[in-house]
Amino acid sequence: TIEHIFPQNPGDEWSGKMGRGRDTVKNNVHRLGNLVLLPPNLNSEAARKAFKDKQKIYRSNYLKMHDEILSQDDWAKEQIEARDSAMWDWIINTWSD
Repeated sequence: TIEHIFPQNPGDEWSGKMGRGRDTVKNNVHRLGNLVLLPPNLNSEAARKAFKDKQKIYRSNYLKMHDEILSQDDWAKEQIEARDSAMWDWIINTWSD
């Protein structure tokens, strides 16, 4: 299933990490750079947990795509934007005609 690294409904431990503004979470949470694959049971377990707790869950079901997430000290808008940009660059370079 598709896991949102920065949760769709973040708890207090995520406060301020997406920046300011009423719609900042809504406008960024579904970006490609904030999504990762997890089995359904682990996705449910990760839910709204803090980033460090999510990293433990990602390690427990390791996939190569988790490396870039596991290498981060924190997960906020900056990390989402960087991963989003890298993923789109790869997509365009790999699949463009």
